[in-house]
Amino acid sequence: MRQSGIILLETLVGIAVVSTTVLAGIVALSTASVASKEVEEDTQAAVAVISQVELIRTLPYVTTPGTYATITPPAGYTVTNTTAAYPGGNPNIQNVTVRVLYDGQVVQEQQITKINR
Repeated sequence: MRQSGIILLETLVGIAVVSTTVLAGIVALSTASVASKEVEEDTQAAVAVISQVELIRTLPYVTTPGTYATITPPAGYTVTNTTAAYPGGNPNIQNVTVRVLYDGQVVQEQQITKINR
């Protein structure tokens, strides 16, 4: 009689250990999935910034204040750009800020200098 109580207790402890291990595995997979999604979003945003900068470099000079044409971004992303006068007052040089937004949040930003040649 006493022996069966010990077996029941051992079974409950075993179930608790297995349950904890399974739960830890599920949490690890969930964390890895979230991290993978964030890396994918950052990579897509970085590619969009690079593509937009390359497009701006090929387009004719736009006077400040102004904007350049934008690329077609991946779904869920928005690409914007703004021009600002270059410090020193030379009207043939400008700073261009390119931003990539995902769900309204800036995820990538880069500033370049464009010269009117």
